[in-house]
Amino acid sequence: RYEAAAREVLANTALPIATDDRSGLYFSLESAREAVEDSTGVRALEEEHVAMLEDMAKRATTPDQRFVFDAHRLSLYIELGRAQDAIPMLEQSQKDFPQDYNPPQRLATAYKALGRWTEALAASDRALELAYGPRQFLVLTTRAEIQLGMGNKDAAVQTLMGALKKAQAMPDGQHSDTTVSGLLKRLAALGAKVEG
Repeated sequence: RYEAAAREVLANTALPIATDDRSGLYFSLESAREAVEDSTGVRALEEEHVAMLEDMAKRATTPDQRFVFDAHRLSLYIELGRAQDAIPMLEQSQKDFPQDYNPPQRLATAYKALGRWTEALAASDRALELAYGPRQFLVLTTRAEIQLGMGNKDAAVQTLMGALKKAQAMPDGQHSDTTVSGLLKRLAALGAKVEG
């Protein structure tokens, strides 16, 4: 009945619902279909979902309005095997928001999904220059995944070790046991020995 209710809300275009909330409803429906192993249903929802976001992005009248759709669109493009479709929008966002780490980080993720490792690493370099505080850890873990994709396990371990050291040294209010634990698990999976 929750799926039916969510679909009813999505079908009612007169309801004053923010686009990111509509997008959230789609993600919930997709998760529900995944839970019952309905891959065809998931795919159909993802196609409908991304079409809705593309339409909203086209209607955006400012870079800020368009930028808010980037994260959800990227995630859907990757799920649909269309990561290349994310490149133009992310390159535009990088031009529009040159001091924001998100566009190059998302480009690194898109290039990683495409196996375009050199471009992924270059985008990661740009993101790392702009990321600060806890935001660094998404950039660094993505970077390690890129290095693994390039067949450079030693570089990936070094990246994760550096991230772990930074995570452990974060001040109160920014320190996250979950981040530290996640980095330790990644290192353990790579067979790396962590002192202390």
